Amino acid sequence: MSSHTESKNCSKDNKNIFAFQPSKNILKGITIFLSIGLIGSTICMSLIFVHRDVHQYPKNISSEFIIENSHALVPDRIVYKNSFDEYYIFTESDSNFNNIYNNVTHGLNYVNTGRTLSLEEIEDLKENYTFLEFDYNTKSKNRIFLLNCPDIAMINMTGEQGQVAREKIKELENISPTLASASSSKESFSTFYDLESEKTIKDFPKIMKYTPEKISGVRYKQIDKDELEELIHEYSLNIDISKVDFEKQNVIVTFYNREKISKLDKCIGHLSYYFSNTTKGNHLNVQIISKIYNANCIYCYENYSEQNTSIIYEDQSNYPISTVIDDSLMYLND
Repeated sequence: MSSHTESKNCSKDNKNIFAFQPSKNILKGITIFLSIGLIGSTICMSLIFVHRDVHQYPKNISSEFIIENSHALVPDRIVYKNSFDEYYIFTESDSNFNNIYNNVTHGLNYVNTGRTLSLEEIEDLKENYTFLEFDYNTKSKNRIFLLNCPDIAMINMTGEQGQVAREKIKELENISPTLASASSSKESFSTFYDLESEKTIKDFPKIMKYTPEKISGVRYKQIDKDELEELIHEYSLNIDISKVDFEKQNVIVTFYNREKISKLDKCIGHLSYYFSNTTKGNHLNVQIISKIYNANCIYCYENYSEQNTSIIYEDQSNYPISTVIDDSLMYLND
């Protein structure tokens, strides 16, 4: 029997079920259209979730900023210096954190201006202008936003220097009222009242018994009030604990058997200890420094010289150590 006859019989037998049967071409078109729509939706959703996972944006950050802000990840904290040299720290627990972040980074895109600044040049700019700094423990290098500089608006830190990423950012022109309001209810910080105590000792400090070496012969630890009192009593340190503001200052104790700490650099993004290579005695160093400086990110420089520097990077968040040679600093989890 011909295919035409079979079709007729089928229509006759099922005329009460189907009043109309679409052609094969129409069915094929509908199938293709639905398949393309399903595949497209799957790809779009995958891209969105992958992007959110990589950049680890908190749930309370508006989703409209996720793709635009790929060059300014949500920081661990925002540090603001006003025209009176007062510093303020904002973290995600602050109600104004999201507002400040969103105002600064709305529509922000990275632009390579080709300009590079040394650390000294950057510190001079920060001394002379008000600024915001996006500070990160490990997931990125810092971003600096100068609020009233005529030809530099954004600096991306790249280790021992910074790249001028934007010369103008329109959104920064109107952010001062927001910052003034946000900081009016917060305590300010200062960088002018740091303290240091150093002493040669014979035995190993008890409070550092379980502290691992960062580099050979060097251990450091951030301590609380009770531990500082114990150290002062045990080693007769010349520290008046009543002058230490534990709300605004960190206490970092370093035990080392090198000849000396050649230099200590402090900046918002990290602390840098420079050690001589000569082994000589046991020393206890106590630094009482403003919480403006990030004590969760510390560099120890071994065999320090201007030409050849070996670096060990370690933070206080139990991330693994990253060894870097010749001043080419590496951050984990970038």
